[in-house]
Amino acid sequence: MNYLAHFLLAAPSNDDDFLIGSLLPDIARRANVQISSNRLKEVQGQLYSGLKSGIELHWMADKKFHQSNLFNLGVALWKVHLEKRFPGVERKFFLFHLLFEMWLDRLLLARKPESGTDMYDTLALADPETLGLFSSHHLGDRSQQLVQTFQGFVKRKFILEYEHEASFSRISTEVFAYVTQQPWQEKWQQPVIDTLEELQKFETDVLYIWDEFKADLMSDWNNRAS
Repeated sequence: MNYLAHFLLAAPSNDDDFLIGSLLPDIARRANVQISSNRLKEVQGQLYSGLKSGIELHWMADKKFHQSNLFNLGVALWKVHLEKRFPGVERKFFLFHLLFEMWLDRLLLARKPESGTDMYDTLALADPETLGLFSSHHLGDRSQQLVQTFQGFVKRKFILEYEHEASFSRISTEVFAYVTQQPWQEKWQQPVIDTLEELQKFETDVLYIWDEFKADLMSDWNNRAS
């Protein structure tokens, strides 16, 4: 699951630390900082309780998402409509996985355009000192890579560009190339743009299944202690 989807799952909360924590595992991954369950168990007290709970929601959401009908449908849609347009490209399953998650964020942004700005405004409230102490004391991040990556993510605001087909295509293929260590190719962009157009007829169905997934997840989250 991608950034905006995670934020919207946590967004009913007014706890800024919880909202920030709900995105932290993915931002930490960008920073090459590991957040493990063993390390998180060691986090005690109230200072980091919001961050800790947000991280736990993130993990629960990702686990449920990757086992869901929503995920299977989304990946299948991208596979069916894009695979033949990407001959000779390695790690295609990851490509379809990545594109579906980013496409879901694009759909959620289109449904609620202010949500992207809300997310970045909330992240901008993070106290760098508190985040830095959490990262160094509990994640072994002595060089403060997490804080630097977090601040860069907030400054870049690239998710707001998803509404534009060309920007979405460029960003998604650049991420794919970077993660899979393949040279980025400009010719990858138009097939993604064409697939976005073809998938428009499925957008309402995907959002309906997302709403069901979200309700089910939040029920699990609220009942987790019982």
